[in-house]
Amino acid sequence: MPFSTCEIKNDTKVDMWITHKTDWAALGSFVGLTAGVVVAVVGTALSLGAASPALIGWVGSIGTAIGLEGLGAGFFLTTAGWEVVIQSVGAVSSLGGLLGLNMQEIEDIKHELEVDEGKGVIVHTDKTMMQIFEENSKEDLAKVANKSVGQIEEIQQIIHDFKYGGPKRIAPGKSYKFSAACFSVWRAHMLSVNMEGGAQNVWVGFWWGTTNKYKVTELWEKIDQDKVDITVHKAVKAA
Repeated sequence: MPFSTCEIKNDTKVDMWITHKTDWAALGSFVGLTAGVVVAVVGTALSLGAASPALIGWVGSIGTAIGLEGLGAGFFLTTAGWEVVIQSVGAVSSLGGLLGLNMQEIEDIKHELEVDEGKGVIVHTDKTMMQIFEENSKEDLAKVANKSVGQIEEIQQIIHDFKYGGPKRIAPGKSYKFSAACFSVWRAHMLSVNMEGGAQNVWVGFWWGTTNKYKVTELWEKIDQDKVDITVHKAVKAA
C-alpha cells in the first residue's frame, strides 16, 4: 500500500501532546458505513478525545475576563486566560498552596483583593495549568475549583492519557508526523500545557511520498500561543 505523510507543526511557545486516530465518521462517508457501524467502531477508540473540543468543558468559558459578577467559585477558561474565582479572601491560602506560592506572595494577593474586591490579581507562578491539575490532590483541587472529586479525576485522567498513554510531546517549533495510506483522513487530538485542546480532521499527502503540512494555530485558531495568565478574583454577588 502506498504511503504519504501528515505533519503538524507546533508554532506556539508552549509544549503540547498530539496524537491521531482514524476519523471513522469521515471515512464512513467514503466507504458507505452506516451510522450504527461507525458508532460501534468508535465506541472506545476515541477515548483520548472524549472531551473534545473543549476537553475540560465543565470548567466553562465566559468568553471574557469582564463580567464575573454572579459566578460561583471555580476555575474559568476565558479569552484573557485562566480566571480563579474564590468566595472569600481567606481562600487565597488554599489557592496559594495549589499554585506553589510562598507566604509573602499569598499575603500580597490577599491585600490587593481587600483593597479592591472587583479587581483581578494576576498570579506570578511558573506552574502551568496542566501542572496545577496534575501535581495537586483531587481533594484539594475540588475544594478550590468548586467541583466534585469525580470531576477532578476526569481531568487528571485526561492529562495522564495524553502524557503517558501514547500521544507524543511536541515542543515549540517541533512537529508531529505520521504516515498512512495516501490521501486518508485522520482525527488529530491535541492538549497543551495551558489545558487547551481539541480534535480536528487532517489528511496525509495525496500522492505517494508527499506530505500534507499543518500548523497548530491553523487547526486550532483560538489556542493561546504562550503560557496563559492566571488571575484571581473574589466572587461578587450580582446586583
